[in-house]
Amino acid sequence: MKVNVVTVSSGWILEKIADRLIENNNKLNTKMEMRKCYQPNNKADINYYIDIYNCFWNKSKIKDVGYFTHLDKDSDKSFEDHWKLLDYIVHKNSYYLDRTAKWGYPREKMKVIVPPIDTEQFHLKKITLGIIQRGYYIGKGHQFMLDLPKYINLKNFRFLFIGQGWDQVCSEYNKRKIAFMYTRNEDYNLYRKYYEIIDYLLVPSLWEGGPMCILEALSCGIPIISSKVGFVHDFKIDHVFEPNNYKQLIKILKNIEKEKLERREQLKNINWNNYILELYNIFKEVLN
Repeated sequence: MKVNVVTVSSGWILEKIADRLIENNNKLNTKMEMRKCYQPNNKADINYYIDIYNCFWNKSKIKDVGYFTHLDKDSDKSFEDHWKLLDYIVHKNSYYLDRTAKWGYPREKMKVIVPPIDTEQFHLKKITLGIIQRGYYIGKGHQFMLDLPKYINLKNFRFLFIGQGWDQVCSEYNKRKIAFMYTRNEDYNLYRKYYEIIDYLLVPSLWEGGPMCILEALSCGIPIISSKVGFVHDFKIDHVFEPNNYKQLIKILKNIEKEKLERREQLKNINWNNYILELYNIFKEVLN
């Protein structure tokens, strides 16, 4: 099967999609022979237009399949009647498939294929937990943080320890290959920048009068995970656990982690292999 991938000569996203499609098709060694061109021609089995808004103007003498991205200003008036001459339309979302059906194009000649993403190049962002208080002391949660990795896999978390006394904890985390940053610098003027890095403030203390980091995090609008100590009784805190209670903290961490993993899980089947296979099946259907 020979396919002309018809696109624009812009070097921008449409042409890049065309280039990546051809590149990945070649890697997969499929039954399709693809070549990029800037004008449709009849020296193939199919002209595949990326996209129809910029590339499809008239019906060719071979099969024409169009990739529909969106309409200018999302206006119904932008839909062109000659697009109905296409033999098939591939949509990138269901919104425009439904609208195109409303404009009179046969629904059975359309399909949504979400554009593939190279997820291996976009790593899952680790959840950064900031512990902004001194360690070493039992009351500050030193032993609690030292033992935490015994009960939960922390590969999707990163810890930011600010303040002296966390050397032993960081040494243990380093052995276990848990991501962390550590600074003993207690210059209060530097603290503000650390709140710009963290996703959550974590207070692991067993007893406290404050700590002040809770007020600082609230001031920054940063969500807080804290044991039930000090200021926790006086403010609305996002996630609270009983002091020294690993099970409760682990449940909180797993729920936070689950939300992130579920976002990524939506993309598990959205890859170049599946995209090209679906295109191939569409092209076979069009040619039959």
